[in-house]
Amino acid sequence: MGFSYFLAETTTQQRIPQNVVTTVNYPTMIYNRNNEYNVFSSEFTATRAGVYKFCAQAKVRGISAATSGSASLFLQRNASNIRQLAVQGIQGTNCVDINGCGTNIFLNPGDVVRVAIFATTSQDIVIESGYFEGARTS
Repeated sequence: MGFSYFLAETTTQQRIPQNVVTTVNYPTMIYNRNNEYNVFSSEFTATRAGVYKFCAQAKVRGISAATSGSASLFLQRNASNIRQLAVQGIQGTNCVDINGCGTNIFLNPGDVVRVAIFATTSQDIVIESGYFEGARTS
């Protein structure tokens, strides 16, 4: 099986409702060594036990000039939040980057990792673009 690595991205807008944990969609595959990333569910499924590193980015904005608040980007393992990657303030329709990495994450075969976002904003927000990548480090 060897080295495990994937990189996926999105350039398609995704509307994120306020106060709802939402999976971020990364439907465009760039690399997918070992076929562990599923573009349809935007999930990575480990085939080997080991320590992994995941990084994610989402460029977000409010739906109108009146949008205010913040958004948090998380890693989830098996549908539970395991690591908060970043929090970013949202003001109006200006795009901001929310990004970060989670290191030393131990996975067993079959564990599923995805990126989720939670917006505590006055209105919905929109993801304009982003990426999700990961690799087994040991």
